[in-house]
Amino acid sequence: MNNLKIIRERRGLTQSQLAQLSGVSLQEIQEFEQGSLDTNQTTQLMALHKLATALSCNVNDLY
Repeated sequence: MNNLKIIRERRGLTQSQLAQLSGVSLQEIQEFEQGSLDTNQTTQLMALHKLATALSCNVNDLY
């Protein structure tokens, strides 16, 4: 999920800063950016929604 990293960097945020803003753990953000997290599970979709809200974008933009 490289779009997450691109959007995060365009906003000038570190992974740690995004974790604080979104309430999503740093580990989850790292896994999303590496593409190693299964986004079909409900809890992970909720994390994506939190990330999208913190980044002022759509969940679809993160893919």
